[in-house]
Amino acid sequence: AMITDSSGNIEYVNRSFERSSGYSLDEVRGKNPRIFRSGQQPPQLYADLWQTISRGETWRGILCNRTKAGESRWECITIHPIPAREGTTARFLAIKEDVSAQRQVEDELRQAQKFEALGVLAGGVAHDYNNILTAILAHVALLKRNATLPPEAKDSVLAVEELSRRAAALTRQLVDFSRPQASLVEPIDAAALVAQLAHLLRRLVPDNISFVAHPPRGTLFMLANAGMIEQVLTNLIINARDAINGAGRISVEVSGTEIAPGEYHRHPDAYPGRFICFRITDTGIGMDRSTQARLFEPFFTTKLGTGNGLGLATSLMLIRQQHGWIDVTSEPGRGTTFRVYLPEAETRTKSAPRLAAAAPGGGTELILIVEDDRDVRTVIGVGFRQLGYTVFEASNGREALDIYRNPELRIAGIVTDHLMPGGINGVELVRLMRQVHSQAVAIICSGYDRDRLGHSGHIPANTTFVPKPVDVLALGGVLRRLLNAVAADRARADLKPVRSDLAARFR
Repeated sequence: AMITDSSGNIEYVNRSFERSSGYSLDEVRGKNPRIFRSGQQPPQLYADLWQTISRGETWRGILCNRTKAGESRWECITIHPIPAREGTTARFLAIKEDVSAQRQVEDELRQAQKFEALGVLAGGVAHDYNNILTAILAHVALLKRNATLPPEAKDSVLAVEELSRRAAALTRQLVDFSRPQASLVEPIDAAALVAQLAHLLRRLVPDNISFVAHPPRGTLFMLANAGMIEQVLTNLIINARDAINGAGRISVEVSGTEIAPGEYHRHPDAYPGRFICFRITDTGIGMDRSTQARLFEPFFTTKLGTGNGLGLATSLMLIRQQHGWIDVTSEPGRGTTFRVYLPEAETRTKSAPRLAAAAPGGGTELILIVEDDRDVRTVIGVGFRQLGYTVFEASNGREALDIYRNPELRIAGIVTDHLMPGGINGVELVRLMRQVHSQAVAIICSGYDRDRLGHSGHIPANTTFVPKPVDVLALGGVLRRLLNAVAADRARADLKPVRSDLAARFR
């Protein structure tokens, strides 16, 4: 509680006020309450407050005040005018309640609702956008196979391919950010990961900036998802590069560290245990406190005209998914240091090496392409015909079933979109087709990621999910692997009776 005179100067504050604000009565007596203002609310709010209580009316509202230590506190305040005998106001009594915790919960709820709405929007945009990119990349793949293409035209084709892949990466980043999903984590050798990334990361940095990756002492294993860590480190290196004007230096260091009980309070996401720390330091322009406070907000960016404001927000989301956190220290003119903490792995079993992309394979089988987007359906059909396949096309599930049930046709493989008009989605279509021919292989493509397919997204056996955008030749490679696997299974089944006969003869 606080009591002021008729001019608003403080006469009394109680012990509860002293504890919450950090000010003693002697420090604030005779001063105006404006010393508590945080600057986060407009002056008109205070003008309306004063006008209300000056008329002898009670004012109620929420103000963001600053403590003696400089911390912001949200307080629900009721100010009562205390009248004098002659009808004028003698004093004002302010009753305050700290609602900072409640405010934080409400902010988090609003943020969650915003992310959910953003997820719906991003998913719809990504689905349509990935269809467009699939068609573009398919045409690019076909052009690259043209041996008569002039060299200057090939350069343009490669440029279109690179720009399309960058657009696809941006779409994935938006979807990843708006719809966080559980990630597969496994023991990863941190030193090996940085060594593999060093060459790529150096290519992101111009010659006027020195880039140094310091190898850690000993072998360090972390529990993480390698692809996500690569994305995070790439984002941080790009930010460090963009923060440097002229010559400068960027360094990456990896070390093991232990957070003891009682030490982790310095960061809200931290907790005790053993961790692997990636330290990314630059000699760039640095950041003030107000910029650091908004650094991980979605769509907040200091790169006017070039940034989308999703890089750091996505990075934080990815690291939190892996039970880690990101800490940042920076000063204007003195550079910035990001520290990424990830749990140390209890076991040191190295993860299996990544599989190389399969080369496109051709064949002579009958393939059915089911896709409601005409451009995507047409260009995939052209690509598969160039690979030697006989191709039938359908624009929805019902058309596809009519073709598939034709007794004169023996469809060996199906490539289908998931979401299509007509009430039959890709998963349901594959299940219905398997009732006719159980060995037909299937590929389900979608502009959505697999986890967004809902209850219908349980992929049947002998079926592969491929996210869009996809290269038509790479899609052909996936189809060829599935067809070869079914052919091998059929050959083994055909050999069983022969082996049984031979075994019977030699008994």
